[in-house]
Amino acid sequence: MNGHCNGKVNDTVEEFQHNNGFSDLIIDTKTSAAHRMHETSRKEAEDESRLPALEAAYTSILRELGEDTDRQGLLRTPLRAAKAMQFLTKGYHETIDGESTGSYQRC
Repeated sequence: MNGHCNGKVNDTVEEFQHNNGFSDLIIDTKTSAAHRMHETSRKEAEDESRLPALEAAYTSILRELGEDTDRQGLLRTPLRAAKAMQFLTKGYHETIDGESTGSYQRC
């Protein structure tokens, strides 16, 4: 065993459980589910409102690359790319609790 495992560690653990414990971590599941549902619907509405601007941006990118965005194979590509980007970046605005955050900090 290493030198850190002694009576002091056990005393610290007991003190933590007595003074702090995990009672603050108990979650009301009904409230939490309702909160997540509200956050999800709000986020979906925001994504939907931003979709046309993203689609236009992808159309512009394809045109600048020399592609004919009116040809059959590319008609829906800007929309698909916009939706994919929203999906791939959705985690940037979420926390473990499902609340929106402006930035992430390393733990």
